[in-house]
Amino acid sequence: MKSWMACLIGLMFIARSACADGELKIGAVLSLTGPDAFIGASQAKTLQMQVEEINSSGGVNGQPLKLIVKDSGGDYATVKEAGQQLIGVEHVLAIIGPSSSGEAMILKPMCEQSHTILLCCASAEEIVNPVASYVFQIPPNNAKTADLLFKTMRGMDCTRVGLAADNSFDGQSGKLRLQERAATHGVKIIDVETYNRGATNFTATLIKLSSARQLDAIINWSSGTSQIAFWRDMTQLKIEMPLFQSPAFGDVALTPMTPAVSPAGSVLFPGPDLLAGNFSALPYPRKGLLTRYCASYEKLNKAPASSFGGYAWDALAVLCGSIHRAHAVDPVSVRDAIEKIKGLPGIMGVFTFSPEDHDGLDAGALQMLSLSNGVCHVCQPALK
Repeated sequence: MKSWMACLIGLMFIARSACADGELKIGAVLSLTGPDAFIGASQAKTLQMQVEEINSSGGVNGQPLKLIVKDSGGDYATVKEAGQQLIGVEHVLAIIGPSSSGEAMILKPMCEQSHTILLCCASAEEIVNPVASYVFQIPPNNAKTADLLFKTMRGMDCTRVGLAADNSFDGQSGKLRLQERAATHGVKIIDVETYNRGATNFTATLIKLSSARQLDAIINWSSGTSQIAFWRDMTQLKIEMPLFQSPAFGDVALTPMTPAVSPAGSVLFPGPDLLAGNFSALPYPRKGLLTRYCASYEKLNKAPASSFGGYAWDALAVLCGSIHRAHAVDPVSVRDAIEKIKGLPGIMGVFTFSPEDHDGLDAGALQMLSLSNGVCHVCQPALK
């Protein structure tokens, strides 16, 4: 009884604190500086734009939102400190972010223990497997992405592949998912190479991979400028086979980081409708959501919207919609409302959660894209 009463009092305190002065406090831990700044900046700008729109329309159930953004700098110690401040000092109801999976794994136990809802914008399967009661994932996790990638490979008769990944948590998690799932799809990984995150020269890595006999394709799982450098070096070495990149590639390749002269050869990556660009084919209301978000973001920031920002938008939409339906701001009620979401249209896909599945999007939210002359195209090989 004492333990139950202490828990109840704690929840009441959190609920009151999250609504101090009539404002509903929402935290965000994002990489505004450091190696993932290209991710976190678009997420922060999106959330700020979205909060202004919500508050100008009367808030959520009549309560205005107060967004408290902490810069992680991509540093794990800073992530922990930011989480402690948001949970222990600001008493936020929920945290959106962080920008990478390694950072998310720092916040996961902190949010679970404090009953603070965490809406992750990173994709490692470890974030939601095993399920933690208060931790949710917005992008499709990398296990689902690996399945899509291998189905595409099979359709292109690419069954013998080389795999490279950086040594970040995201890189190694992606590598593990690919290794776990390749055989299920009839694909054999012939060689695996790991390199330092932020590497700029991949000549040695590519020579090792391409020396493996009878490769049909190469996979590179990383993020940031390394993906562009990997593509560039593969072209310069005249390695003529398809290159498959992780989902982060699309947003990176469509920024000024892309070489002035695009490398030759075929490069493919899993990407969302936002990057595919053909919104007219989308059903209502996603067509309108995507069109309005991209136009609003570009007008405000003088830059194109990114999928990273889209996942942040969906995270806040999931949270605010759940608060509205729950007619409450205690974490248990809001968590339960998130777990009841079925078929909720968002910027990046259609969301469904349950108590057993906290990853809201499936692989259908992504499609295989190819990049040519700075424009994304949908790649639709026959799936086998």
